[in-house]
This record gives sequence, structure tokens and C-alpha cells, in this order.
Amino acid sequence: MYWVDIVGDHHHWTLPMPKVTLDGEKVFMRAQFATLDSGTSLTYVPVKDFEAILEDIKKETECFEYETYPGFIFCSCKSSSDKAFPKIGI
Repeated sequence: MYWVDIVGDHHHWTLPMPKVTLDGEKVFMRAQFATLDSGTSLTYVPVKDFEAILEDIKKETECFEYETYPGFIFCSCKSSSDKAFPKIGI
């Protein structure tokens, strides 16, 4: 578990994203804040930020889009601790 302070008016769970790292390497992100939604299993990020993270994931695993779920990207993994996925840090 990782604790962070929220910012703003406290009506949303918003936290600062001064930097994002994938396996310890800094990734340029356009968004300066992230809003967490505890009521969904989806994570929403700006398109350019998503593309930067996805490109890193694609280096180690296969990702695809099902025709029946347009706009959703699925990436193969062997387990919840699959080392093919980069560790995301803030």
C-alpha cells in the first residue's frame, strides 16, 4: 500500500503527478494530476500519456484490441506479478 496526499477541493481523489517512472525511467507525461475513481476498474489517462505507457508495456508483451471491445487494449500476462509489465511509480 502506498499513501499519498490528495490535492484540490477534496470532492475528487486527485493527486499530483510530478513525475512518472516505468521501471525507474522517467516518462514524459502531459497530465500534472491524476484523479482516481474507486468505483470502477478502469483507469483514465490522457491519450498521449496512455500511448507512452503502452509503448513501454509492448516492449515485453503482446497487446491487442478485440473487435467486440473497440477502444480497449488487452495485454497478455501470466500472473499478477508478471515481470513483463513495468513497475509504474510516481
